[in-house]
Amino acid sequence: MQNLDSSAPVVALRNALHDITYNDPLAEHADRIAALRQHMPHAIEVLPPWIDSIYNCVMHAFELTPADFPNPPFAAYYAKPALIRLLLEKGDLVERGEPAPGRLIVYFHEGAPKHIGRLAENTRVRSQWGTGNLYQHVMAEVPIDYGSQVSFFEPPNRETLLTRVEEWTTSF
Repeated sequence: MQNLDSSAPVVALRNALHDITYNDPLAEHADRIAALRQHMPHAIEVLPPWIDSIYNCVMHAFELTPADFPNPPFAAYYAKPALIRLLLEKGDLVERGEPAPGRLIVYFHEGAPKHIGRLAENTRVRSQWGTGNLYQHVMAEVPIDYGSQVSFFEPPNRETLLTRVEEWTTSF
């Protein structure tokens, strides 16, 4: 597990990203994040959605669509960090010490997975925040509540992933 940059400017940016993500209307997120550059330098880019549906970070990172869930309208509800925890407990995510394109990056807060993204480059992540926008950013440029530690994993194969999705969604 690696610690994210905890310098004062990065923590201030992460707190501002938290406020925008959880307190501002979704339609204003991109403009608000762009406006942060005036006093908080960052490299966050808004990307177009990867599917035409509501999705979250777990769905994006694992390339899951609502059709992969038994109750598609609620897919974003089922695809929670607890699904990441299940994959970790079952040994389906193989940890790697270093970032590499295509690997998953899991953000931990107090030992629990809180967020997940996919590495586009060694230091650039594509991740979706809440049920809002898809972003490309450096590892530490995420809302503060996503945690201060990260680990890198190989994605599970699709068959294993779908088996775990089925286990997870039928467990409640």
